[in-house]
Parts: sequence; structure tokens; C-alpha cells
Amino acid sequence: SEIETIQDLIDDIEISYYKTNEGNHRENFEKTLQKINENEKYKELKTADIDLFVAIMRGPSISFAHIGVPNVLLFYNSHNSLQHKKLVEESSSSDQLFSTVVEGKIHPQNYFYISTPNVSKVFSNDRIQKLLSSRTVNQTVIHIQKVLESMSEETSYGGIICQVDHEDEIAESEENESKKTGSVESIENLITHEKNTQNTLSSSFLTSGISEIKKIFSPPHFKQDDKNISAPKIRHQEQETSTLNMILVTTGKALVITFLAIFRIIKFTALFIYKILSTTFLFITKPTKRTEVKEKWNSYVNHKKNYFKTMTFFHKILLFLVLILTGIFIGSIAYMKTQAKQEKERQNYTAQIQEIIDKQIEAESSIIYKDEKKAFDLLKEAEAIINNLPIKDKDQEQKKEELTADLDVIFRKLRKVEVVKGNVFVTLPDARIDKLEIIDETLVAFTKDIQTLYKINLGTKQIDEQIYSETMDLMQSTVPKENDKILFLDDNNAVIEYDKKTTSITTKDIIYPKDNPEISNIFIYNQKLYSIDKSSSQIYKHNETQTGYDKGTLWLKQNVDLSNAVDLAIDSSLYILKLNGELLKFSSGTQDEFSIKMIDPKMEEPTQMWTYSDVDEIFILEPKQKRIVIIDKGGTLIKQYTSLDWQNPTNMSVDIDNKKLYVIDSGKVYRIDL
Repeated sequence: SEIETIQDLIDDIEISYYKTNEGNHRENFEKTLQKINENEKYKELKTADIDLFVAIMRGPSISFAHIGVPNVLLFYNSHNSLQHKKLVEESSSSDQLFSTVVEGKIHPQNYFYISTPNVSKVFSNDRIQKLLSSRTVNQTVIHIQKVLESMSEETSYGGIICQVDHEDEIAESEENESKKTGSVESIENLITHEKNTQNTLSSSFLTSGISEIKKIFSPPHFKQDDKNISAPKIRHQEQETSTLNMILVTTGKALVITFLAIFRIIKFTALFIYKILSTTFLFITKPTKRTEVKEKWNSYVNHKKNYFKTMTFFHKILLFLVLILTGIFIGSIAYMKTQAKQEKERQNYTAQIQEIIDKQIEAESSIIYKDEKKAFDLLKEAEAIINNLPIKDKDQEQKKEELTADLDVIFRKLRKVEVVKGNVFVTLPDARIDKLEIIDETLVAFTKDIQTLYKINLGTKQIDEQIYSETMDLMQSTVPKENDKILFLDDNNAVIEYDKKTTSITTKDIIYPKDNPEISNIFIYNQKLYSIDKSSSQIYKHNETQTGYDKGTLWLKQNVDLSNAVDLAIDSSLYILKLNGELLKFSSGTQDEFSIKMIDPKMEEPTQMWTYSDVDEIFILEPKQKRIVIIDKGGTLIKQYTSLDWQNPTNMSVDIDNKKLYVIDSGKVYRIDL
């Protein structure tokens, strides 16, 4: 089989190389590959879909060849950041199995990386670069291994990261090489060249092989060491000492004179400023002496003018030069302080970028190990740092956008957002219709502004209209588990019933325990009607009667602020949704410990909630951010739905049996498969 042939190939390369003792290790390697090329047994591998990498290393020196296109990279430092260069771009078109040999040396601060193409599907080259920039080689390898172990078992992965730890390894290797050749001296830190294996071992090597030198990789910071050798200059010791002493003395005198002149200029400037300030102070605070002050100032200025006129031309030039030097001196101090400040800002900026990358990598690791809360906290910390990054030029602006985009990719995993396509189930005749309710196979749409029920058949999408009394302003709705009726809450706190069997719409009797209630919503459970009174922050429980519902009793047993409650739902426990995004849970009239976890961004002004006793999820509609949030009964996020087509989703209805979710937005009903 092909796998057995590849294994035989590897074994033959290893055995043949160690049996070949002629020449140096590079020549032995080339001869070994030439033998493999001439072996008819391996000809079939030329057309096989395989990626194979074979190499020898002696200290920092490496020689390698390949079949196919394995991922071979050199990571090197350039301008204080890690860069990478791909060493194998495409598969060779030669008839030879191994058509090229690449030779080079690895610098101590660089990394030589090889992996199978499957690894690149999980870890991009840029991601490997980030890992090596922020971690040690061992930490990087452990991280990659843990991630790959969590992937599909049907796919195999393989890779190697090489790094030369010490400069002495390079020195030792070069010394050994010089002993063999006798003529090799200072060469590049990384010499790279490609040799045609076929030509190397044929008679045409001298004529055609040399032209292949330096075809592969040469990162810009790898340069040949130049030896600056100049002819010796012979001087007498005494003459050199005398000249040096004269230069030192002259320089010292010049420095003393310059600093004395600068000191005098500074002193003169300070006295001049003091004179101006004191004169101005007297001129403002003592009006009676203004004339005297003015005369003294004019006298002082005239004196200085006359003094300057009497100066010789040489002294004027000297004064001018001193002023220039003083300006240069002060400017140099300001420049150095500015440079120091800018350097500190650059260091802080670099440290911030690195901290963001570290938190991002750690967050990805936390997601792999199912610690989503830690990942979320790390991403929030990274987001705060990004928001405070300076934007002084286009590069910094671009870097901030790049980091934000990288962060958003991980955030989307944690937010569990699914963007659904605009699947319009049906378009209603009026865009003002903003409420939905489902009963059996019928979807009922309504609004308080139009006295018509729009009944949509879920199978045929046929819309039937039913007009009701103009005195009824339907606001909210609820359907019992029996699916035999719909109860509507009227704008005047009345309860209106739609009977599924007779399709009649009638007003039912109901009395509330307190006068002038502000009922925000109702919910029917076990033939009991529950209502929220925002004005008294109370839940009322009503029993059904022949004509409607009784006066009801106070269900809450403790004081809870329900002034901004918008909806309620019951599944044996009672849930109350508040306008600030808070979700409260109660059992037997007493509040339980409950909180929503890991929802980002935070909910703002949700308007509707639904669940039931045989349902594991809680559905929450938030029109402001155009999304539907689904959590479990423990408050943990399951999923978020949104759509680019939604403008203002106002209501939803859940068909849990058929796993459908219906959303109404500006008269259009959208259907989502759960």
C-alpha cells in the first residue's frame, strides 16, 4: 500500500544516509536522495497526493528536501517584531521524486517550523507567529498539542518547531565545518541556496548547478558579515600622545567657555524677565508711580541699546553665537525630553498590544477547556485595553481595527449569536400590526389600533380576518396549555376571550384586589390567571368563574419593586421580566436566587418573555438590539438570534412542538427554525 511504501522510503533514507561516509554530511545527504530518485520502487510516489519532509541538522545547519507542499516556515526577528517567510511555495514539476535540496543555518533567535497541511487548517501561519511572539517554544508546542488533541480523531496532525538555543552551537558548527573545508571563513548567519539534485550528481553540475544559488529565503536582517581590514598606520608614540593632549585641552577650554557663556545668558534672561514682571506689577498696582516706572523702563532699554551699539563687531558676533548656542542647548534639552516621552509612549503601546494578544490567546485556551466565564472576562479586559489605545496615526488606527476584529471573532463564539436570513413567512395587510399569538395551527396577529384579528393558517399561509368591537383595545395575550382559547388584556385592564371553537370574542368579568391597578401583562397557568400590577408591585392570582375571573388574591409574600415589570411566565416557578433586563424568579410567592449569565451585550429594554412547564428554555425578545435571547432555566445563555432584515421586532410567538419561532416586524412575520 501507499503507507507501506512511504515507510519503506523513510527507512531507506535513514539507512542509506548513515551508511554513506564519504564527504561531508551535505554531500552524503544529496547522494542518499539521488539513490532514492533512482529507485524504481518509489516512482509511483511522484504522482501520489502526499506531503513529505526530510532533513538533516548539524548544530544550526540544516539541509532539507520535500515531496508535495508541506508547510515550512522560517520565523525571524525584524524591527523588534517576529516575521515569517514561507520556504516551500509550490510542488516541484520535476520528474525527480526529490528535485531540490535547501541548505541554511538557523539564527539563535529564529524558529524553523514544519507542519502537515492539516495543522494549517487549525493554526494559520499568523497565529503560530503570535504564539511564538508571546510564549516560549515549549509553551507554544503544548498549546498546539492540546488544541489538536481536541479536534477530530479521523484527521492526523504532525509538526516540528526548531530553535538554536546558544551562539556557541553556531560557533562550534562553523569551526567543525572550517576544519573540513579549510577555506570557508566569515559567511552569512543564514546562507540559503537551492540545488538541483539531479544536476548536483551529474557531469553538468559545474555549469548549471551554480546558477541555482540563493533562490529560496534570505530574510532582510540576515546580512553577510563584512570584514573592514585597512592597512596599518605607523605613528610615533610621543607624537600621538602630544596631539591627543592638545585636542583634549582645547576641547575642555571650549566647553568651559561655552558653558560660562550659556550660564551668563541664562542669568541675563532671568534678570530681564524679573525686571519685566516687577515693572509690570508696579505699573498695574500703583497708578501714582506709572510715570516713574515708565521713565525707568525707557532708561533701561535705552541703556542696553547704547551698550549694544558701542560693542565691537567681534563681540556682537560672539554674542550672536552665544545666543544661538543657548537656543540649541535649550532646544536639545526639550528635544531629549520629547524623545524620552515618545519612547516611553512607544514602550507602553507595545506592552498594551502584547497584553491584548496574551489575553486573546488565553481566552481561546479557556474556550477549549470549557471555561467560558474566564474567557469572557479576559476578552472584556482586552476590549477595555483596546478602547484606550492611542490613535495618533493611520498605523495605530489600523492596528486597533485589526485587534478589534480578532476579538470580535472570539466574542461571537461566546455570545452564540446566529444571524438568520430574512425568511418572511407572511406579509400582513397593515404594517401597524405588532402582536402575535399561536393557538394550534393558527397564528393570530393583532394590534390595539385596528379592531381586526388576522388569523394565519400555518399550513397554507391563508389569512382570514375577524372584526371585533371598537370598544376593545387588545394589548397583550396568553394561551393556556389546553389551547382552547386566547385571553387578551385590554387597554382598560379588561380581559377579553377568543374562543377557538366558536371563534367568538367576548369580554370576561374580572375584579382586582386593589383599585386603579396598572396591569402590564397576564399569564394563564393551570386554569389560573396571573396578572402584574405595576402600581402596587404585586402579582394577583385569579380563579376562573362562570362569567370570567374572581377578584383575585395577592400572590407575592414579600416586597419587590415591579414598577418596570413588562412580562411574566410560569412553569411551576414564576418569572418576571423587567425593562432594565433583569429577570426575577419566584416560588410560592417568595423570590429565589437567580441571575442571567454570560449575555453580551447586556440586555436593554426587553419587552417579552415566554416559557412553560414542559419547555427547557426561556425566550426573551429585545427589540432595541434586534435580537431574541434564549437561556436555560439556570440562567445560562444557549443562543441569540438576530437578522439583518429586522428593523423593529415587536413581538414573538413560540411553536415549541414544531420547533418554530415566529417574529413580527413592521407587518412582516418571520419564521425561524429552532
